Amino acid sequence: MNSDRVLHSLLRLLAAVLLLQSVGCAPKIYTSIQKSYPARPDDTPVLVYYLSDTLPDRAEVLGKVEVRDNGMSTKCSYPEVLRLAKNEANKAGGNGLILTWHKEPTRFGSSCHQIAGDILLMPDSVYRDSYPRNIVLQAYRAAYFGIPANTVIVNRQEPSAGDRKPCTLLINAGYGGITSKYYLPEGATGSPEEGFVIDGAFQWTSRSGIGFGLRYAGYFSFYEYEGLKPGIRLHYVAPEFVYRLGLGRRDKWIFHVSAGIGYARYSEKIGDISIGCGGFGYHADLGFEYRIVPSVGIGLGLGGYSARFSTMDYLTEEVAPDDRAGITYGTLNGGLRFYF
Repeated sequence: MNSDRVLHSLLRLLAAVLLLQSVGCAPKIYTSIQKSYPARPDDTPVLVYYLSDTLPDRAEVLGKVEVRDNGMSTKCSYPEVLRLAKNEANKAGGNGLILTWHKEPTRFGSSCHQIAGDILLMPDSVYRDSYPRNIVLQAYRAAYFGIPANTVIVNRQEPSAGDRKPCTLLINAGYGGITSKYYLPEGATGSPEEGFVIDGAFQWTSRSGIGFGLRYAGYFSFYEYEGLKPGIRLHYVAPEFVYRLGLGRRDKWIFHVSAGIGYARYSEKIGDISIGCGGFGYHADLGFEYRIVPSVGIGLGLGGYSARFSTMDYLTEEVAPDDRAGITYGTLNGGLRFYF
């Protein structure tokens, strides 16, 4: 049967995401802000200190910032990642940054500089007095003394190492609509093209946002025929490729997209009698999530599923010789997310 246009649009979107990943993008930024003030414009000068420096008096710590390789970063030289960290300080209303960790590029690891630090706010008078020497020292250190090496951190754990939750369990329910042709027996009534859907997935993602998962989806509907109500069931199980992207501070909002190929089974049941067939299917899914607390969130998504049943072609050919047996449907659903 005809493929679902919505499903194809989702697959094209996934291809675009993969293309953007292959082209490369900026490093991933993590922030943990305990206190903030009115934001300063991007690229406003920020004073930078190392652990070996003596901080000015009355420097207040507003939070932490990390700039890390997302797995495919390209714009990640030391000046570039330092500029990103400075702008996060500006967003929090800070005017200083003390670097607490720096990891240099390695031949067989990341090709990026990665840094972490504490965001500071100093009184305007202290900032003005410290500004000339600090700005000159920043340039002088970068030009002649290099930058702090991997040994800057001593007896410290890597920032946020225990805070990341790479696994997600999704549980959804909602509306489904069949978009391919659906042939009913002569005299049958009802709307089997509309039904109730459930789906769930377990997903694992790396720091770059790329990962893998396992998904189940079910479509449930019925129609009426000679006083009976045959129940329609379409079950689907598949491994999937996953891409998840945190948005905003602390990744409260998350965008996700996934796609996979797996096994589908269609059946119709009347009482104790059930007739069905199996085949292969494929899917694409995208949506947004909001993390309510670190371990629990809610989400809303769109999905597209298509299944092909070659063993049932002979039935379709009787009413539509040019068609092939299969079902394509789209979903709109929402549910809970659990992070661990």
